[in-house]
Amino acid sequence: MINVGRVVNSRNLAQPKPFIVWRKAGDWVEGRFVQTENPIPMSGVVTAAGTEDIMQVPEGDRVSQIVVFHSTLPLYVTHDDVEGKGTSDEIEWHGQRYRLFQGKDWSDFGYYRMVGTSMGGT
Repeated sequence: MINVGRVVNSRNLAQPKPFIVWRKAGDWVEGRFVQTENPIPMSGVVTAAGTEDIMQVPEGDRVSQIVVFHSTLPLYVTHDDVEGKGTSDEIEWHGQRYRLFQGKDWSDFGYYRMVGTSMGGT
C-alpha cells in the first residue's frame, strides 16, 4: 500500500501555516451540558471542493464556501461510535471557520479527507 501521509505533510503541498482544529468536549454539570473547545494545530493540504463534495439540500445544491482538508491526524464529523461521541470538528483557516460535515477515513493510506462548510454565511 502507498502511504500518502508523506505527501499530505510535504512542504511543497501542505499549507505553510498550520490550520487550527477546534475539537469540542463536554461534561454534564448540575444537569446542564457544558462544552469546551480545545485548539489543536494541524498541518496538511487544503483544497477547493469538487463536484463530488456538493451538499445536496432541499432548497438546492450548496456549492459555495466548501473546502476539503487533508490531514495525517484524525478529524471528526458528528459521531456516536466505538471511539465515543462528539460533535463535528471546526477548522479555522485563513481567519474563517469551517464545520466538517463529510469525510473519509483513509488512514490505511496514511491520511484523512474531510469536507467542511463555512460557518460565516454567504
